[in-house]
Amino acid sequence: MKVKSLIAASAIALSSFGAFAAVDTTFTSYAADPIIGSSFSDVSVATFDLTGLSDLTGSVFAAESLSFFPSDSLRLQKVSFSSTGLATYTDLDPSANGFSFHNIAAGTYQILASGTLSGSGYPGLAVIGTHYTVTAVPEPESFAMMLAGLGLIGSLSLRRKQKAA
Repeated sequence: MKVKSLIAASAIALSSFGAFAAVDTTFTSYAADPIIGSSFSDVSVATFDLTGLSDLTGSVFAAESLSFFPSDSLRLQKVSFSSTGLATYTDLDPSANGFSFHNIAAGTYQILASGTLSGSGYPGLAVIGTHYTVTAVPEPESFAMMLAGLGLIGSLSLRRKQKAA
């Protein structure tokens, strides 16, 4: 009977912990602003809304060509990213085309990219985009409730053990 109670308590604890697990939401977007010239600074690659405390990770990328028909394509210039940014948050990923931000408050944000164009593609023309994942950060109250529940289950188990002795 005691083993069954412990297994049931463990299953309840693990299922309640799963309820607090964050859900990833992944997006891919492309720059709406045209890039003209040999360099660009703070071009908006994505705009998104957060409803609660979240983490954001991802990378920026550039297309090499645009295809109009199976036989027609336009070569684009090569893009070298120098930085990506998000409001006043510090990028925790040191690579120029990757980014990682933690504990972002609720609000509307833009992912910004800077870099230079080079190569033999169409002069001054590039298409850039981003692939990013937003992960909700569990509230401290969620962990406190889980720990309180585990403590209650442990104390009930201890009480039953003492009562049986």
